[in-house]
Amino acid sequence: MVHGGQCWYCEGSNPEACPVCAACVPEQESCRASSGEGPAFRHGGSEGRSQQRADEAKRLPACQEDQLAVETLEEVNLCLLHASERHVRNGDAQSAHDVASACLSNLMAHFGAPQPGAPQPRAARPIIRAGERELLCLAFAQFARCCLLRQSYFDLADYCERSCKVFDAVRQMGGLATLLRQERTLLGDDGGDDGKGGGGSGAGVGLVGAPLAALGAAAAAAVRGRERVGHGFAPEAVLEQTRSGLEGVRPLSCRVFLGLDSLRAHLHVTRSQAFLEMERWAEAKEEATLALECDSSFKEAEYMLESAQNEEW
Repeated sequence: MVHGGQCWYCEGSNPEACPVCAACVPEQESCRASSGEGPAFRHGGSEGRSQQRADEAKRLPACQEDQLAVETLEEVNLCLLHASERHVRNGDAQSAHDVASACLSNLMAHFGAPQPGAPQPRAARPIIRAGERELLCLAFAQFARCCLLRQSYFDLADYCERSCKVFDAVRQMGGLATLLRQERTLLGDDGGDDGKGGGGSGAGVGLVGAPLAALGAAAAAAVRGRERVGHGFAPEAVLEQTRSGLEGVRPLSCRVFLGLDSLRAHLHVTRSQAFLEMERWAEAKEEATLALECDSSFKEAEYMLESAQNEEW
């Protein structure tokens, strides 16, 4: 928050690189202006903040459970994640990706991570406040969901792994309750502990933790499997990797992980191609059919099905 025109974090020394100044910009330069959906962040006296909160209550995405007062770095970037979530639910993968990327840039700058092409704050690494490490875990997870919706499976595997590493740190520091609260405000009724090794056990909640680890493993299997089978290498190993990937994402919710059926379709197509390489026509046909059940518009699955039916490859 900016008090009296001066930022509490950088004290005006480097506003371009400061994660607070970069996020809390005037309304005309806010994420709402850039994305068309996100809330504007205006700061001022108590009267101005009261009006701001009333305006935000009207503008924040419907998926939010609680009204957020934009006061801290955590709240500013949680608002960006809400804007990204609204784009996800509208199927606008690119806008969701852009807003989530802005949130990650803010947080990574705050944590002292190098920002390509941008000057770094002159101050030493800042004190990490309660909720900020948890939000970084959630931001990586949200970015991974955007990659899933865009079918960017290489990036999906990468950001799932990043989120899971931060999740382990949060769990060790006893921050799962805060992380669960943040996730629930983001996902609403679609998220939270689903009773399958949730936050209470430390194994994962509705989005972060174990579910995201399974998603990342499936994405990695899809990427590696397509590369290997495309060159005719180790079809039996590909079958085992893709089987494990499909089994891992079987309990995941398509309401939370939009685009999950497309990933499943890619895994089934990879399996179909591996069976074709081995001239196991019946299994190749079955896998191609399963891929089309996941994504009826998948042209490659149609080609695999035709090849299996004709017993030609």
